[in-house]
Amino acid sequence: MSKIFIRSLFTTFLFIASIPSTVLAGDCECPKVTCNETCEIQESISFYTEKCDGGKRTRSCARPSCLALDPLPASCPKNAVSQPVKPETREPASLVAQPKAVETSKAADVKKVAGEVWVERASSNPGASVERIRVRLNDSLFEGDTLETSVSGNLVFEWTNGNEVILPSNSKLVLRQYKHSPDSKKTLLDLIKGQVRSQVKEKLVSQSDSYEVRTPTAVAGVRGTDFVVAYNDNERLVTSVQTLSGAVMVGSRDKAQEVEVKGGETVSYVVNDHSSSVFSDEDVKSFVNQGFMTPVYKISEKDITKLKNTYGEIAMRMVAAEEPAVCSYPTAKFNQCSWTCLNNPSGEKTCRTDMPEVKCVRQRCNANGKWSDQNRLPSSYSIECPSSGSRVEMCDY
Repeated sequence: MSKIFIRSLFTTFLFIASIPSTVLAGDCECPKVTCNETCEIQESISFYTEKCDGGKRTRSCARPSCLALDPLPASCPKNAVSQPVKPETREPASLVAQPKAVETSKAADVKKVAGEVWVERASSNPGASVERIRVRLNDSLFEGDTLETSVSGNLVFEWTNGNEVILPSNSKLVLRQYKHSPDSKKTLLDLIKGQVRSQVKEKLVSQSDSYEVRTPTAVAGVRGTDFVVAYNDNERLVTSVQTLSGAVMVGSRDKAQEVEVKGGETVSYVVNDHSSSVFSDEDVKSFVNQGFMTPVYKISEKDITKLKNTYGEIAMRMVAAEEPAVCSYPTAKFNQCSWTCLNNPSGEKTCRTDMPEVKCVRQRCNANGKWSDQNRLPSSYSIECPSSGSRVEMCDY
């Protein structure tokens, strides 16, 4: 064997060895991540979508959520539950599968949405504390979520107990607490800016039950009513409450000042604005507590009608904006996805993506009623596609 040939062979070996293993294995194949069967049990699976192959393609992958076995085997280290690591390459939040809330149940459902509305919640991805996700129709909301509407955004959501909330444009709201059981009914919303209307249909009988909307300076509590809270922090910090029906208790955050505002009435709690860059936190807290409550005023019938119509128009605009463009073959509504197994042999019970000619394909129904974003899913996602026909539901990204 010549020295030239040996040198060429050795050079080729070094070149191949220098190529990352992920490329050799197929850059768009999902990492195989499983729970430790000895010490853990798989609780659920979450999905994420990201670019691969140098940004030329997209892959959708899954990662399990693992729980330690109870009782934990003696051979397993205590409190050692594996945390599956997602690859470092991340996509914008709008392309990432919306994470499921961790260790909390659903609090509400999105009933209407128009324009840009965003939700921020604790991230389920290692290395990220918060994710910001575009809100879609029929999305679930969870305790701890922060909702923000743009200048064109409007949102209506319904709590699991049937109470309804309307969040108009330029508003920011935190779903601070939601507990609903036979023994406890507690709802707490923090209005950071803008306005929010709450239609509390459920009667709260027990003294321990509560439904409150807080602003940085005041709090409004009810036991079954329809009311609007607005917060303005321009020249002064002003919290305004307008009661459409029922009664609302409105007070300062420390509740040293408190008044009842009945249906057809309005009141404001006013605080002179002081910069926290000049005064200490304790000073600012003192200023807030030294605010004053305006007299309770009657709202004219004309203004009540105007107020109701304003929110009614918001809802009507949102209904029009939601009118779905229907796609065909298969039939789907706007922003729904379909999963179809192409070229699957007749009689197969699963989508045979292990065969080279068989593909599990996902596509989205766009605003023009056309199918778009067609994407072949990795072979490990054969379970997403039925063996025949198509599966249609809200998209997973």
